[in-house]
This record gives sequence, C-alpha cells and structure tokens, in this order.
Amino acid sequence: MTRAYRSGRIAGCALVCALWLSVPPAFAGGKAKPADAGTQAVIAAAARPDAPPKPPAVPDKNGAPAANDKTGAVAGTGQVFNVPRKSVPPASANSDSAIKPRVTESQKDFCNLVWGCGLIVPPGYCPDPVFVEKPRFTFDSTRCQEARTLNARGVGPGHPLYGFNLYRFLGMEYRVLYTVEDELPISQERLAYLLADLPLAAHLVSHFMNEPYTAEYIDGAHTHFKGTKGKRLRGDATLISGSSDEKHLFYFGYGVATVAWWTLKGPALMDFSYYPKPDNGKVLKYRMKLLVFPGNGVINSIMNLGLFKKVVLGKVREVLQDITGTATKLAAGGSKDILAGKDWTAEEKAKIDVFLKLP
Repeated sequence: MTRAYRSGRIAGCALVCALWLSVPPAFAGGKAKPADAGTQAVIAAAARPDAPPKPPAVPDKNGAPAANDKTGAVAGTGQVFNVPRKSVPPASANSDSAIKPRVTESQKDFCNLVWGCGLIVPPGYCPDPVFVEKPRFTFDSTRCQEARTLNARGVGPGHPLYGFNLYRFLGMEYRVLYTVEDELPISQERLAYLLADLPLAAHLVSHFMNEPYTAEYIDGAHTHFKGTKGKRLRGDATLISGSSDEKHLFYFGYGVATVAWWTLKGPALMDFSYYPKPDNGKVLKYRMKLLVFPGNGVINSIMNLGLFKKVVLGKVREVLQDITGTATKLAAGGSKDILAGKDWTAEEKAKIDVFLKLP
C-alpha cells in the first residue's frame, strides 16, 4: 500500500463525515410564519451557544479585563469557527486570591467537565473551583464517556489544536446523541478506495446520483476537509483521532443544514466504526454516533423528539445511499460513459479503472 493511498484512507470517510456533521444542534433561521418576540429570543439564544468559543478574558492582578485572543474565530464568518485553528486556553486562571476572576460560560463548561470526569487540568486553564458555578447535572460514566475515550487516545483537554474547543462543548449541559447502525453493500477495499480521494468521490456521486456534491481538502495532510450536498447541507470537519486502518475514526466539525423552514448550525462530534460482515466480505457493518450540543432546554427537547431524530437520521442515510449507489452503478458497467467522456481527466479515468479491479 503506497503512502499516498494510506494518507487518503485516513480521511476515507471524509465525504460522508463532512455531511453527517452538517446535521448540527441549533435553530438559527427561517420560520413558517413570524414568531413572537419570546420565540425569536429562544431561537437567537439557541443559535449562539457561546460560539465561536473564545479564550475567556480573565482580570489581571489590577482588576482590568484581559483582551480576548481572537485565535479560533474565522474572520468574516460570524458564528462559524474553524476547528483546526489552535485551541487557545484562558489567558490566565491563576488570579490573585483577593480578586474574583471573571469566568465565562465556555470556561465553566470546560473546567466542570475536566474536574467532574477526573481528567488532568491543563496549567492555566481553570481558576480555583470555588469561583466556578457548579453544574445542575452529574458527570457520570455516560457524560464522561467521550471525554475519557478521547483523552486516553491522546486528544486531551490540553491538546494545542482541539482541546479547549472540544472539551468546552463536551461539558455543555444539553446534548443529543444520534446513533445509526446498519450495513453497506460494498467491500471494504472499494469503499476505502472510493473515499480515499474526496474530489473524485464527489464527482462520481454527482454524476451517477444527479445530486450536486462537492468536496475539497483544506490542509496538506488531508485530515481537514469541507463538503456540500446541494444547497441544503454543508460542513467542514477534522479527523482528530483514529484511522481507516483501525476502522475507528473520530471527527470534530461544524455544519449547516436546512430542514423544512429551519436552518440548523453548530458543532458536532462523530464516532464512526465499521467492520466486514463475517459471512459476506462484500458487505460492511457500521456504527455511527453523532453527538450535538443544543443551546438551551427548549431546543434540546425538540431535537430529542422522535420525528426530529427521524429527519436527522434520514439525512445521514441519504448520503450513504448516494455513495453506495454510485459504487453499485460503477460495478455494473456505469464507467463506460465516463471512460469515453470528455468531462473526466485522464487521471480520474485511471483511478476508476483501478477501482473496478478491486474485490
């Protein structure tokens, strides 16, 4: 296996994951009819769960607030933050005992999670616990599962790229978990190859399924990417742990999705694992867990409704069906018009030829 191919396989689920992560937590847009002032306030609050997460400003020893470091925010994009940006901790959490530090909501969520789950507190991130408001819930084994798992895999609270942003969201009061377990009628080798080159995969899916997909890498390592499906789904995500060789991957990202009259946007964490079906090597069994973070109790209740979950899971399955449908059509001889067409480069045609020779 070549180094380039292995690098592509590390981001093997990228197109799927970028669009899975486009089913995020907060209502932020259109309504079927004008809402009253109270409803508008709820929607606005839900759309801004203290995002983008900025390093909290902590008073200096003279009591003057420190300026927030803008690192982590994406210029000109409002609420969107760029996940791979450096995750910057609070400027200083070790304030003079005579001065009560100002603790932001982001810092409260982060610190309570780290303390509650028994993780090591990165130096300078949290003030004395007496200054931090205690949560209204308990950090039990369920609440701490993702944090402890990622910490054990080397992506801890002090991680320079993702630590503060990731664990801040894991510490939020409201969270909704969507789980999908199903089968894909495609071999491990073909799925890995098809998804190893995201621009090629998007071109193929658009061609066979008549659905406009786009995909592109944002970094040279091919671990950070963005993708779209038509005008209703778009997102970007970063592989923060795992690999396709391990068949277990964790992605952290930000997405925007339009569902009916609503626009949903916000961060999400995805845990994706898969393995070949024991009695059929050309079928994969997979499990996808998507964790999102509603901005308040009202939105949390809505997102836990069975009907709403059905819509979200439907979006996930649509992407998978398009990808496996593309693979099926290619295997059934659908490559003939591509190989003879003028809309495909010689390099793309060569890759498709290799794909068809895989088991």
